[in-house]
Amino acid sequence: MALFVYITDQCKMDARTHSYEDRIGKFAQRIEKEQHTTLFDNFPPNYLKKRFERQIRLLAAERRIGEHIVVCFYRLLVRGNAEYESFIADSKSYGEINLAPLVSDDQLAEWLESKRQAETIPEKPKPTPEESGYLWNVFSQEQAGPNEVLICETEDWVKSIGEKHLQDRTLFTRGS
Repeated sequence: MALFVYITDQCKMDARTHSYEDRIGKFAQRIEKEQHTTLFDNFPPNYLKKRFERQIRLLAAERRIGEHIVVCFYRLLVRGNAEYESFIADSKSYGEINLAPLVSDDQLAEWLESKRQAETIPEKPKPTPEESGYLWNVFSQEQAGPNEVLICETEDWVKSIGEKHLQDRTLFTRGS
């Protein structure tokens, strides 16, 4: 499974209007390189939002095509304008009427197939023997009983999972 970015024609026109073509292109490359969407805010639900300078907002969504995820960059809007306010007021209706029609699943599947043929997807490196030992051999040291659960957390993980940009991506977090 890999993560790809599709930029709609409407988003390209919006980027041209606001002189954001270069930024949008670099942002898409970064997402594909890093293979995650944590650079976005999950707001409103089912949509992804990226804040840029000068009140510019990128509206996107994840779409599953086969075994892959395609992040569709739908629109680039200015915070405070009527379209953006309509999106914030009722994102579901606005998305169904104005965003979803910008690209169909069939168009995405066709685009993805051509992109995959043109590019090779870099394989993730296999763990070194030391990394494999850390990942798998830790459980062979002590066997837990049938009703015991072993949870391994680092202090860094506990701190990072509590960060604001991750809180809306977790199902449950303990907090104050």
